[in-house]
Amino acid sequence: MTVVQESVTKKESIHDAARKLADYNMEESPDLAGIYLFPAEDIVRLVLLDPITIPSEEMVPYYFNAYPAGDVSYASAIVVIRPEEKATLPPPPGWGTWESAVRLWPQEEAHSGVRGVNKVTVVQEGIESIWEAAQRLADGNIQNSPDLEAIYWFPADHIIRLVMLDPVALPSEEIVPFFFGPHPQGGIPYPYAVALIRPEEKPLLSPPPDWGSWLDAVQLWPRK
Repeated sequence: MTVVQESVTKKESIHDAARKLADYNMEESPDLAGIYLFPAEDIVRLVLLDPITIPSEEMVPYYFNAYPAGDVSYASAIVVIRPEEKATLPPPPGWGTWESAVRLWPQEEAHSGVRGVNKVTVVQEGIESIWEAAQRLADGNIQNSPDLEAIYWFPADHIIRLVMLDPVALPSEEIVPFFFGPHPQGGIPYPYAVALIRPEEKPLLSPPPDWGSWLDAVQLWPRK
């Protein structure tokens, strides 16, 4: 198959660019069985599951440079493996785990809650909306607590998971998140979990269970 890097028409979020790359590769290769995004701050990292690609013994990324003159805002790294190899091959070094990946294709499905509608409807917001909600939540906390030194997002499909570095927080022996339900009126349509630790505790404390490692985290504040 041919891996295609579509040009990004503006300096958009990295998650918007990832969605565009995923959509374009689906158009070029409709037999793809899945596309997964491994979030990072400054590069789009995708794994494509292609049933007709040659077998692999490890996941080896193909790297593409950003090309601002051609409106390509981000570098990208793309891996192509067979669908059955997903269960046996770990992601490339530094990419985190499969648990930290976000599925871009097929899109997640949800049953419609509208009375009289029985069909399954595809959720259209996808990774962009949860990313935007995470950023909105981070921005709101920065406004309310300007002394925060950093905010990290641990990507997941259906919940926003943030760790905030607060120099006035009480000392911690472990990272314990507080869980909150969705707040659509405030622009947060997802449940979220927030943990507070002191900045000096970051190298000492591991993320909560199932959140992955610090290597999986995306820094939302300060913005780079």
